[in-house]
Amino acid sequence: MSDERSYREINEAVWIIIKRLGGLYRSRCYVCHKHCDTGKGFVIHHIEYVSGEKTYSDFKTKEDKKDRLNYYLYLEPLVRKNKYRFKFLCNKCHFSTEVLKRYKTDKFKRLIKLVRMSKK
Repeated sequence: MSDERSYREINEAVWIIIKRLGGLYRSRCYVCHKHCDTGKGFVIHHIEYVSGEKTYSDFKTKEDKKDRLNYYLYLEPLVRKNKYRFKFLCNKCHFSTEVLKRYKTDKFKRLIKLVRMSKK
């Protein structure tokens, strides 16, 4: 047996942290209000970054892969210190948020207008 934690063990440790932090946000996605029971499928989203603070891309493993566990261990006290700098999002809403952030203001306004004009 190796000293390295398995991928599953790491994910389970991350999910525990996310579930704990989710309790600060009533364990539901800020956008769609999906409830989080396990921590799976949810993330903590930065509303703003503080200068000098590490970001997700600063956490890498030896194999140059993202190190989610150490990122969330780093992030947990920051969220607890000021939960208003973050939002609790399901993966789907987080992905949508990140895509929409790429739009410049004028294009974003037109996109929202189009969505509102479009019928289901």
